[in-house]
Amino acid sequence: MKRICIPTLRGFDHFAFRGNTYEAEDVLAAVDEVDLIKLEPVRGYQFREHWLRRLVWKDPTGFFSSLNPGFQKVRLAREYDLLILYCQHLKDLLCVNAIENWKEACGTTICIMDELWANEVPKINPFIRCLDRFDHVAVGCKGSVEALSQAMARPVHFVPPAVDTLRFSPIPEWPGRVVDIYSMGRRHEPLHQALRRYCGKDRFYIYETLEAGWNRMRDAREHRELFASLTKRSVGFMVAPAKIDRPNETGGQVEIPNRYYEGIAAGAILLGQRPHCDYFDDFFDWPDSVVELNPEGTDLTLELDNLFGDEERRERIHLENARQALQRHDWVHRWQRVLEIAGLEPQPAMRERIAQLRQLAESGVARPETP
Repeated sequence: MKRICIPTLRGFDHFAFRGNTYEAEDVLAAVDEVDLIKLEPVRGYQFREHWLRRLVWKDPTGFFSSLNPGFQKVRLAREYDLLILYCQHLKDLLCVNAIENWKEACGTTICIMDELWANEVPKINPFIRCLDRFDHVAVGCKGSVEALSQAMARPVHFVPPAVDTLRFSPIPEWPGRVVDIYSMGRRHEPLHQALRRYCGKDRFYIYETLEAGWNRMRDAREHRELFASLTKRSVGFMVAPAKIDRPNETGGQVEIPNRYYEGIAAGAILLGQRPHCDYFDDFFDWPDSVVELNPEGTDLTLELDNLFGDEERRERIHLENARQALQRHDWVHRWQRVLEIAGLEPQPAMRERIAQLRQLAESGVARPETP
């Protein structure tokens, strides 16, 4: 008997930014009794979903926010203790409407909003109505908890991003770090150009050459495995606060994006900026958790010369980052919190994974960076 159900878009939505969400679902499915409800679009889905979204924004009654955006109808054949809807966009909230009896069949319902900025909350009243249908709401941006709590009747919780650390960890194999610096996704252009000049012909710098966000994956697991393989073979991994290049969207709110968790999980050295938010020092509270670089690249040569010239320091950071991720920032730690919110006890498999991660962290021994 399965006790948790999760509607998922993995059957047809293969945009790369969804990879970490599908990874999170896989981790929960490995440690609990989970049914992944794969939603499938019907003919004309894109047209229907586009127009329904536009109507939701203009609807004061809430009628359109309860309509199916264009998926095959689903009726749950049994009861579940918990339904979890993991949303990366507001439009994802409409997906649950494809499940006709989700409220009746599920004892507790939780919606997790991966990204929602506090300055957006006053502007999204139609979707607040959607969120109010759930028993609990969790957000990945801590700075949005208070604003969302004031806007709706349901309890709001903070559940930050994480990573499948068993996939990303260099422990115990410790592959050679043959990539000097790895940068993916968003970046600050002056810093990127300074890195290109610094690395030149002597160092291996991998960076994004495609527009971030809308690339499609052939296979989500293969995509994450390749990303993990590259990152745990990198000495430095570039990071910056969430959407640092889009202050008009964030309203100045500072949050810790996925890249910080992915980088430390791989034991890479985080290069970039420490996010100035109240929980960063709680989550990344060890020395050199981030090696700071000025966004304009003015101090880059000095900082990187010091780093690449100090093997002992590099090895200490590689080991400590990997250990900290295993002990604190695996998806199992986040799902443990979600189960607490729902009032459910963890299954033995969840406790076993947590123990496995702890044992792996305690057993890790750093080795030279090159084979």
